[in-house]
Amino acid sequence: LQAMVETVNNLLQPQALNAWRDLNASEQQRAATKLLDTVEDSAFVLADNLLKTDIVRENTDNIQLEVARLSTDGNLEDLKFPQNMGHGSSIQLSANTLKQNGRNGEIRVAFVLYNNLGTYLSTENASMKLGTEAMSTNHSVIVNSPVITAAINKEFSNKVYLADPVVFTVKHIKSEENFNPNCSFWSYTKRTMTGYWSTQGCRLLMTNKTHTTCSCNHLTNFAVLMAHVEVKVVHDLLLDFITWVGILLSLVCLLICIFTFCFFRGLQSDRNTIHKNLCISLFAWYKHLPLLFSIRMQIACAVFAALLHFFFLAAFTWMFLEGVQLYIMLVEVFESEHSRRKYFYLVGYGMPALIVAVSAAVDYRSYGTDKVCWLRLDTYFIWSFIGPATLIIMLNVIFLGIALYKMFHHTAILKPESGCLDNIK
Repeated sequence: LQAMVETVNNLLQPQALNAWRDLNASEQQRAATKLLDTVEDSAFVLADNLLKTDIVRENTDNIQLEVARLSTDGNLEDLKFPQNMGHGSSIQLSANTLKQNGRNGEIRVAFVLYNNLGTYLSTENASMKLGTEAMSTNHSVIVNSPVITAAINKEFSNKVYLADPVVFTVKHIKSEENFNPNCSFWSYTKRTMTGYWSTQGCRLLMTNKTHTTCSCNHLTNFAVLMAHVEVKVVHDLLLDFITWVGILLSLVCLLICIFTFCFFRGLQSDRNTIHKNLCISLFAWYKHLPLLFSIRMQIACAVFAALLHFFFLAAFTWMFLEGVQLYIMLVEVFESEHSRRKYFYLVGYGMPALIVAVSAAVDYRSYGTDKVCWLRLDTYFIWSFIGPATLIIMLNVIFLGIALYKMFHHTAILKPESGCLDNIK
């Protein structure tokens, strides 16, 4: 086994690249597929000769191999490979999966991690799940991770479908900015040793600039493919121009509104107080928007993201208070002599501050990402914004429905001879 691992390691060394290049693309693919298949076969030959509850590991620069023969009769733990997490890539099989696929009270498992092998497995016929941007532009597909293999009981290894999906994390070979990650596996035919990358049964769990985590409902040879999207410079400039013009126009209009509500005494009322603070919240958010992608210091980015979170939630909260005020105006026959402004201010800025404070206390590291000073999207943290915003939108839709009903009902009482269409108008 050690001799085989050393041979594969030498084949995957950078110095062997010229030898691989002497082969055409289809020959490279068949050779790489044969290598995958042979290593897996050899691993199970070794597993057949192991003592029960024995594990063998072989580690080199370009290949890490682990073969295990385990008893399924006792208490099993989740099986994770490799044991050394310094590599950055790993795969995990649940204890339930091991028990369900055991035979005669035992199970044989093989794990292999290959560096540099993905280069020789063609992406020409890869099935890809592409985003709208990638589909509408030219994109190149590359294997951007090591190839990681998990197999159970060789005779059924390519037919094992799992009740508990296998979860694997791979480290990116290249840290790309504009990419579309795909959790893929190498599907091949043993007779011809040809294959293609497929995404069937696999889904993306999490991705960032350096790592991607996937889950699949079967076992085989996994990797992450990247559809690199080329963004044309002219498109970049045009989008930047449109963005800046839109931000400046919004800021000017909001500033005019704030000035009007603040300095005209005849407009000082509860309703216009809500209008004014909604404009202030939007103005504060728009003013800081250009810095969204430009702050590089981690602490400053996190603080900035928290401020954006607060102002955006404040804007939604004041929109909610607009709905509350509309409802009050329809329900109350006579306007109250007591101002509700202090309650509006308490809710308008207190609620967003409370949500941001609780969010920061729960997971302050989720403020700011590698790409943008906003909330992390690869965890549930984004729901600290989506949740309150969705709730406010739903409540405002309810307030709008009540308002329309009352207006329609009031008109119908005053003008009973009018038709339904006239009342709606």
